[in-house]
Amino acid sequence: TSKILTDEDLAITTGLTTFIHDIEGNIIETLTGSDNINREVVTSKQIPDILAHAIVAIEDERFYQHSGFDFIRIGGSVIKLLENKGDIAQGGSTITQQVYKNVTGRFEQTFERKIQEIYNAVLLEMKYDKKQIITMYANLINMGNGCYGFQSASKMYFNKTLDQLNLAEAAILAAIPNSPGIYDPYGKEKNVRKLMYRREDVLDKMLELGY
Repeated sequence: TSKILTDEDLAITTGLTTFIHDIEGNIIETLTGSDNINREVVTSKQIPDILAHAIVAIEDERFYQHSGFDFIRIGGSVIKLLENKGDIAQGGSTITQQVYKNVTGRFEQTFERKIQEIYNAVLLEMKYDKKQIITMYANLINMGNGCYGFQSASKMYFNKTLDQLNLAEAAILAAIPNSPGIYDPYGKEKNVRKLMYRREDVLDKMLELGY
């Protein structure tokens, strides 16, 4: 559909983790539901600057300058589209476009889907500010091992809430969404090695952009 997503569409009401506490408030059980989705929704105030900067640096360096889509990234996708005669082999999606994809569940790499994605991303940018869009992304994205969103991933991989992350940990979390299966902290040695290389890419890009 080319219709803009509504606030109801964007509200995360399913796949939320439930915590059972004892009488003293300690967590004694964590329930992730039949889909085994571990997700804890955070507000924009709960996302530290180092994490937001790491996400933007590696996923969408011109995020604060564009209006939903990036001509430079799209240009790369168009070249790949022509080379592959109809199938888009690489992404080119901005953070805003990724929000649209994760809300709708439409990840197929076709020209028609890409046009709809760009159109809706522009409409999202007209309705929400950059901080709101980053927050949507931080709550929606697949972080591997049943985690969706950065808060549940931070707790699983580091036993920390987002506000407790250091720079290296923030860079690792920002590195994962590109390919959660490959950049898996609990994966084989080769996976962890690739994750560490990508963490360095995140940090290098943060340095380049003045973060």
